[in-house]
Amino acid sequence: MRALRPTLTLVPLFFLVACGGSSCPERPAPTPLDRNTTGAIIGAVTFHGDPPSSTPVPMDQTCTKLHSGPITAGDALVKSHRVQNAFVYIRDGLGDRVFPQPTTPIEIDQKGCLFIPRVVGAETCQEIVFLNSDPLLHNVHGFAKGAPWNFSLSQAGSRRSVRVPEQEAIRVGCDVHAWMQAWVHVVNHPYFAVTGADGAFTLKDVPPGEYVVTSVHEHFGTRDQKVKVGPKEEQAIAFAYGDSGN
Repeated sequence: MRALRPTLTLVPLFFLVACGGSSCPERPAPTPLDRNTTGAIIGAVTFHGDPPSSTPVPMDQTCTKLHSGPITAGDALVKSHRVQNAFVYIRDGLGDRVFPQPTTPIEIDQKGCLFIPRVVGAETCQEIVFLNSDPLLHNVHGFAKGAPWNFSLSQAGSRRSVRVPEQEAIRVGCDVHAWMQAWVHVVNHPYFAVTGADGAFTLKDVPPGEYVVTSVHEHFGTRDQKVKVGPKEEQAIAFAYGDSGN
């Protein structure tokens, strides 16, 4: 009798980097943009009063060893009244303009049993790459309304990408470590920013027009500001949360 030999099933490499979510249609030709007339919208996001503290993270023993001290989720970062991780974008006023498809991917790492960064912005169908830099199993569960995704990144160096065809704000979690959470804000244009520790934002190369600009924060909510940008103008606006919010 011939001895049975174990067989090895080869998984094509593209499976590890295949795109999740729905299919992405090709964009129409971009609307011409005259950069001799474009302007900018600048500003800051602030919080007045006593802000809530960022949520402590109750990590398990394995993940705790990856840090040297207490860890918070980064869901309410306010320093000197400046709000970090607010997503600011043009919500209305661009009409039916079409913009070139971005070729540079957005990256979100799983490092120290946290998603880093916690908040990102991306354009529709832009590649969003998830990485695992930890020496342990992680999972990436995107709770998208249109086409949710759920896959594992089993070891350090693993990566996989998704593309989101529709505008929406997507909560991303890790089913292995329940405290891990990130937010991916997807819009159909390049006029967005995520505030850093200084709360500041800049939207560049904005065509002349009247716009509604929106700030979104996962705990503090949504604020709108109207602004008119003339040719070559730089307009300043501000968003305030807390006791004197606008």
